[in-house]
Amino acid sequence: MRVRTKKLNSDYDWDYDPTTYVKDNYALLIPEDHHLSRAAIHALMSKTNHTPGTLKNGLHIGIGAVPRGSALIAPFMAHPRTGATITMGDIGQIKLDATKKLMTNLRSNELGIWQAHEDDMAAANPLWHGAFQAAAHLSEVKELDMFKLRENAYDIATAEHVFESATQDREEYKSSLRRFFRSVKPGGIVHMAYVVGSEGYTADGKKYPAYPVMPDEVVRYASDELTDIQNFFTSASGQMREKDDTHGYKGLGVLVGIRK
Repeated sequence: MRVRTKKLNSDYDWDYDPTTYVKDNYALLIPEDHHLSRAAIHALMSKTNHTPGTLKNGLHIGIGAVPRGSALIAPFMAHPRTGATITMGDIGQIKLDATKKLMTNLRSNELGIWQAHEDDMAAANPLWHGAFQAAAHLSEVKELDMFKLRENAYDIATAEHVFESATQDREEYKSSLRRFFRSVKPGGIVHMAYVVGSEGYTADGKKYPAYPVMPDEVVRYASDELTDIQNFFTSASGQMREKDDTHGYKGLGVLVGIRK
């Protein structure tokens, strides 16, 4: 009998309250956030075959009450009255409820800690003024497993720090990444932020795994499914978000590409 030494995604309880984790990790912008927002906006705007304000079906998988990814793709979406939506998917009712509550606040333009993130994005490009509120109006929060995404379903998809933060197993990481890429229609846009060399993290008092992926590895896997890939990496600044921060990592990356 084969002995499994690495824990898989299914070995963990993912229904945790994200409130404290989100506050501890996003209330303060650190240099990595600043660099990645600008890199993502630059890369997204370079995809000239997609005019802002025209896409109908967006996906933000693994949202966990962190709307940055949705805000990054919101300017590319058509108005909600046309039927355009961003499906905000995750597993665990507690996280889904927290996300729904957040969307209610954002629709009322109560951005809270996200105001600084929006200001930072809008400083890079004025199209991102109002992006968080726009994302909330487009939102459809639902339970969605990243391993069971439909293929060729979305015009644009985003994920931030999801796949490498869900397993220690390389094959499971690759499988979830491949499913994410394939959920986008040919010619559609993929945006993904990722943690480089992550050592794992704590959320709601529980320890969670990580696959310590490196930038060249991400590009290699993405190249099987995407073209016109742009990949950016910024080293860890060493600036901790809070005094007890123990999330060790080598840096953060962002990848944007077009589905083949």
